[in-house]
Amino acid sequence: MFESDISAPFPISDYLARIGLDRPERVGPDEVQRIATAHHAVFPFENLDVHLGIPYEVDPERIVSRLLYGRRGGCCYDLNGLLLLALQALGVDVAAIGARVDAGDRLGPPLGHMALIVFGHRSPLLVDVGFGGEMVWRPIDLTSETDLRVDVGSAAYVLEDRCRDLVEFEAMAWWHSTSPRSRFTRSLICTLVVDGVRWTLGDADDPGVYRLVVTDAAGRRTSELDLAGARDVLSRVIGLDIDGIPLTAARFEGITLVPAATG
Repeated sequence: MFESDISAPFPISDYLARIGLDRPERVGPDEVQRIATAHHAVFPFENLDVHLGIPYEVDPERIVSRLLYGRRGGCCYDLNGLLLLALQALGVDVAAIGARVDAGDRLGPPLGHMALIVFGHRSPLLVDVGFGGEMVWRPIDLTSETDLRVDVGSAAYVLEDRCRDLVEFEAMAWWHSTSPRSRFTRSLICTLVVDGVRWTLGDADDPGVYRLVVTDAAGRRTSELDLAGARDVLSRVIGLDIDGIPLTAARFEGITLVPAATG
C-alpha cells in the first residue's frame, strides 16, 4: 500500500494500471484527455463516507490511499485531486482552480467546487472529472468573465480567475462533510457511467431503502432496493469497495466524526 509519507512519490504505474492505460511516451493534450476520460470512467462520484462520519480530505496521501488503493470514489476534491497528482507525476503543467456552484438564485460558497487547468498549449484547458455528471474538457480563457461560467448539463459553476494549491480547499472539504447546509450532508449519492449506462444510487425516504436510477439511450428508469440490493450494485456494477453503507442521510446535528486512518 502507498505509504502515508509526504515525501513519497506518486505511484503512477499503479494509477495507470487502475485506469487501464499504459504510460504515454509524451503527454500532450490528446494524452491528457485520454487519461482524464479513463479516470472519469473508473472513479465514481460518491459521498457515502460522509454519512458514516468520515469527512472529505485534501491530503494527497489520503486521497491516493482511499481512491487508488481503497477502490473508492469521492467528490471534486478527491476526484480532481487524484487526477491533479497523476498529471503532475507525468510532468504536466496543471493546477487546481476554485469555483462557485450556481444554485439558481445565488452562487454557492467560494471554493465550493474544484476543477483543473492544464497549461502549456495554445490556450489553457479546463479539465473536470469531479462534478458528478459528464466530464468537462475545453479551452478556457481565464481573462474572460463569460468564459469562466461553465455549464455542465442542467447545472453550472463559475470559476475563479486564478489557480490554487490543493491545501487551500481544506476548509471547504470539511464544510461539505459536516455542515447541514451542504448538499453532501443532505442526501446520499454514488454515480458512475458503466458501458454507456449511468447508474446512480441514492437514499429513499425510509431507512434501509435506496433509490436506483439507471439512465441510458432508452431513457431513465427508477427502482427501489434494499440493503442487499444496494450492496450488490455498489460492488458488482460500480466496483466500489465499501464495508458499510449508511441506511439513510445522517442527522448532522449529532454526527460523530471518525478520525482518519493513519499509516
